[in-house]
Amino acid sequence: MLASRNIALLTVVISLLLYFINYYTLQPPSVVPASAAETEFSGQRAHQLLSKLLAGNKPHPVGSAHNKVVKQRIMQRLDELAIDYSEQRTWACAERANSCAFVENIIATIEGQQDDSYITLMAHYDSTPMAIGAGDDGAGVVALLESARIMKAQAPFKHPIMLLFTDAEEMGLLGAEGFFQQHPLAKKIAFVLDFEGSGTSGPSLVLRTHGPNETLMDLFAANASRPVGFSMNTEIFKRMPNDTDFSVVQRAGIAGIDFAFAGERNHYPPHNDMVENPKVGVIRHHGNNMWGSLRAWPMPTYKRWEGLWFM
Repeated sequence: MLASRNIALLTVVISLLLYFINYYTLQPPSVVPASAAETEFSGQRAHQLLSKLLAGNKPHPVGSAHNKVVKQRIMQRLDELAIDYSEQRTWACAERANSCAFVENIIATIEGQQDDSYITLMAHYDSTPMAIGAGDDGAGVVALLESARIMKAQAPFKHPIMLLFTDAEEMGLLGAEGFFQQHPLAKKIAFVLDFEGSGTSGPSLVLRTHGPNETLMDLFAANASRPVGFSMNTEIFKRMPNDTDFSVVQRAGIAGIDFAFAGERNHYPPHNDMVENPKVGVIRHHGNNMWGSLRAWPMPTYKRWEGLWFM
């Protein structure tokens, strides 16, 4: 009887220990204050930018007046950072949905020593017609902008870095479809990091990859300060009705990683996706993943050919 009790107690202790280890490893990194050095990514600084970007807490779906306001605020921030950008205004249609729209993508570039291939960081700036879009995908947008501030100060890099802010993702990935099918720079992209949100907290997870998966994961794990991901995420995502711009990247045959957070899904419904809800740590984790992936570049040289990858 005593032995059985000891085994039961040991089982409880081990279970609690494993729970706390798992809980700790899935927490976003600690918050870096806005007073941090200009050379450091600050989640708090990015969150303050989110408040400015989505001031008024209004939905901004593609084609709406407030969509243009948010777009202008992104471009204003790029102007403040002295980062060159252009707009792509085009008609685009969904690959897997019956929807089309006139989209307005923002394409910013940070110079490189070579211009043969681009590393692209991507997030969408539109929202659904009923949502504010703070977690989906304002958090990704401000993570890109906060990273851009640091990258601009450190440029030039060996390869140019593109910041791609897509429109109309919520309508069927239309902005990404318009860019990767129509824009001439799409053919120069070698690697894409996409940043999404579905909720307001949790870790920035590797959702899926495309290209040389083992190489991508080995390099990311070796260079990111807090890498998190589960192989089952891809299988779960395949069976869900959700989608991200990364699907367009996959169809274009470009290597990359899709990141997303999905904690506190109760904040994902439209009326809860407000500026005050996304956690600062989530934005910080997005930033960590950006820098971890960029540090891993240049990767071994791969060439794209009919959707297959060869050394």
